[in-house]
Amino acid sequence: AVSVNEKKAIVDVCLSKGVSVKKDHKSLREECARLGYLGKILPFVVLITSEEDNDNKQLERICKWILNVLKNLNGLSIKQPDNPDLKVTLSFYMEALARITLHYQACSEKRIVPEKFLKKARQYAEELLYQSPKSLLAIKAVSYVANALQNIGIYLNDKANDVFNLLNENLSSSSHFLRLHSLSILKTYPQKPYVVNHSDIDFSGDLDEETSFKPSVQTNDDMGKKSSRTSSGSLSGNCNLMETLFEIETLEVNLKKERLITSSISRIEIIGRTGQLPVVYAEAAVNHMFGMMHVKYQPIWKACVRAIMALAAGHDNSVWPAIERQLRVVMEISFFKNVVEMSDSKDSLGNVIENTSITQYHESYLQWDETMGSDARLFQDQIVTAQRQGRVSRHLTTDKITVFEHVWSVLEGVPHLT
Repeated sequence: AVSVNEKKAIVDVCLSKGVSVKKDHKSLREECARLGYLGKILPFVVLITSEEDNDNKQLERICKWILNVLKNLNGLSIKQPDNPDLKVTLSFYMEALARITLHYQACSEKRIVPEKFLKKARQYAEELLYQSPKSLLAIKAVSYVANALQNIGIYLNDKANDVFNLLNENLSSSSHFLRLHSLSILKTYPQKPYVVNHSDIDFSGDLDEETSFKPSVQTNDDMGKKSSRTSSGSLSGNCNLMETLFEIETLEVNLKKERLITSSISRIEIIGRTGQLPVVYAEAAVNHMFGMMHVKYQPIWKACVRAIMALAAGHDNSVWPAIERQLRVVMEISFFKNVVEMSDSKDSLGNVIENTSITQYHESYLQWDETMGSDARLFQDQIVTAQRQGRVSRHLTTDKITVFEHVWSVLEGVPHLT
């Protein structure tokens, strides 16, 4: 632990400058790069323990400063909605405040200070979501905010269907991180109930419970969690499909987890065939199965195809638009051209150039965000580590031809839709 004065000195250095607006684009980028870098390290600064660190003064000071930066950046981004530097920097600070909040929510030392400021930042998170629904960094930041708010019984907003419609398409993305954080936001909303299949209800006994009542049977549904199934076989109660999709996305992709991943996808196939999923859930499941085709692991591809065909059989009207859209995507020439070669920058002698400056670091994040994760040079060390450990790096994706083939195999399996 450091002394109280030492921690105060560290905080003083971090908070010595605010947001300064420059007309020159290059100056604004440099300012955003400096601010963004600071936003990435502030959660670490908060976690530095100091002697007699038993009050909230420094914590409140940092959170108040972050909120002020968010307010200023949000105002600038409204005036310049297409400026990527502002969007990325705003995302960093949104994530920083949420990470600090989540830390204190998880530890035994409860502090309400971060939560107080996070509630005030909620409107900025919602605006960022609607302004940049395809941005990796924006969606990541909003997902942290949504989960921190959920822990104190607050939703990001009360427009669940609107957010589902906004993010559903992200679930078919080739980017693991866009799928992951989109699901992380969607699962924070209240679970929707299974659609009642009225053809399974026996009205012959009118209100006579002895002849018409069909008891619910508890089944181990959703990877060990319990749900209700009537004696006729139909599902009832709340549907936890979004949690299942999120768990599938979070599982490590390797030989040890293969059976767990494929069995979870098979469960999507089973409930998809019942036709009892809420419309937005059925759309989410189809889109996510298309997204999982981009995972660079062959054993799961056919399971995804079967799940989509089952969902199409049970929910043909609601899922056909998602299937049609994916078919159109893979038919575009640009689908095969949007491939980023992840080669390191080199000087005239062939030596790898490291991102040593803050501006270069900022530009690497910009590139990762703008290519929706295709340019992952910033995470090259993580990719190498995953390969050494026998894992499939989530920064890598399946080749485009393979995805094309499996998308078309879905169409061959559901000819009734065409």
